Amino acid sequence: SSDLPLIFVAEIEKDGRLEIVDGSQRIRTLAAFMKDELKLKGLDKLAHLNETYFSQLQSSRQRKFKNMSMRMIVLSSKATEEIRNEMFDRINTSSVPLLPMETRRGIYRGQFTDFIVSLSKDALFKKLCPVIHYFEGRREEEELILRFFAFTEALPDFKLFGMNLDRDGVAKFLDNYLDTKNRTISQAELDTKKIEFKEMLEFVDKTFPNQGFAKNKNATGISRPYFEAISIGSHLALKAKNNLV
Repeated sequence: SSDLPLIFVAEIEKDGRLEIVDGSQRIRTLAAFMKDELKLKGLDKLAHLNETYFSQLQSSRQRKFKNMSMRMIVLSSKATEEIRNEMFDRINTSSVPLLPMETRRGIYRGQFTDFIVSLSKDALFKKLCPVIHYFEGRREEEELILRFFAFTEALPDFKLFGMNLDRDGVAKFLDNYLDTKNRTISQAELDTKKIEFKEMLEFVDKTFPNQGFAKNKNATGISRPYFEAISIGSHLALKAKNNLV
């Protein structure tokens, strides 16, 4: 039945087996019914099947039952305990799917991820880039900063670290960028990136007072394309002329 709720399983890194995180009781119940350890009870629409064991069903109905599909969410073995718990929470309470950056935080850990998190707390950035209620606490600020660095570095042809933005899509491109930077970035590059990010913010603050990255002064929240265009455009303008007014 399509009403069977999602089964939630996690991949075990050592041997590739799947561990049931949520849905164990459903699976055990189905298995017990097929072994004739349980019988059907409390059916309203199919009342004539009450008190029936699996082996007593017509063979065509048994076959239908065995062929029933069950939808699963399989969580990668790369995910941390924290991300597993967060996903489990989401699925069981709000049914709000995780945004890409929420997943990345749990899977791609390292110096560059920590660096992006620290920049997302910058007071000037928060002032210029207020996120709407839907994105509050959902790592949208980190998503924007990651996009700024990845796209700036990938310009002009958007091919970087074996990925092609056009062919691979934004999410995969950003995953690969973050993963590569965590493994390869030096302290010198982090220092340079921090300076360039701060200079870009100061320029945007002066150039678009009381507006920052918003479409207009009364806009609520920040649109990703606007943020990308303004931040990357400002960065490139400052690189061309660092004393730009």
